Formats: sequence, C-alpha cells, structure tokens
Amino acid sequence: MSIKLGKYVRGLTWFGLLVLAAYTLFTLLTPDRYTPVMSWLIVPFFYLVILTSRAILYYGAGKKKNRVGRSFLGITMVRFMFYVGILMAYSFTFPEEAVVFIITFFVVYFIFSLYEVTKLYRELTQNRSTEV
Repeated sequence: MSIKLGKYVRGLTWFGLLVLAAYTLFTLLTPDRYTPVMSWLIVPFFYLVILTSRAILYYGAGKKKNRVGRSFLGITMVRFMFYVGILMAYSFTFPEEAVVFIITFFVVYFIFSLYEVTKLYRELTQNRSTEV
C-alpha cells in the first residue's frame, strides 16, 4: 500500500485549521458555561493524536496491504482507550464542567474520525483501482 504521509499531513493540517477556526468562532459566540476550561487544547490534541496514529499505521503496515485493516483497528482501539482515560481524568479534575467537556470532546472526535476514515477509504479504493 502506497500511503503518502506528506500529502496526508498537509490535508490534515488544513482540516485542523478549519476545525480550529470553526471551534474558535463557536467559543467566542457562546456563553462561558458552554465551553470547557481548556477548550483551546481540544483541536490541537486531536490533530496530534491522529497524526501520530497515522504515522504509526504508515510505518507499521509498510507495504503489506493485508496488515492495514488490522493495524487501523488496533490503533483505533488503543486510541479510544486513551480518549476514555483523558475523559475520566478531566471529569475527576473538573467535575462541574465534565458534561460540557465530554460533549465537546465527542463532537470534535466525531469530526476528526469522519475525516480520517474518509481519507483512509479513498486511499484504499485508489490503490485497489490502480492494481486492477
């Protein structure tokens, strides 16, 4: 499988900046009770985690196409467990803002997951069509 990490990083960077701009606009227009304490860290956090997991997928799967699916599922499971740990730590540290943070976290998680799965699906279908 030919994964182009540089192209993915550029696309993820532009997407992350777009999500950050939309999220910044949202936090400026909503009251403080609807934004968590460390709200400015959420989008860069997801950017770095997804970028790291894609690099691990790239180097872990290498050129073997049959390892990409298993590697992606494994990385996603480990990442989700990491996310649950982050949510629990934040909820215990700031219990009064736990609900707002969890909702915000999962909205941004869903947005970045859609981007990641869409990009991976496109890469896999492009590689499959070039093989035939």
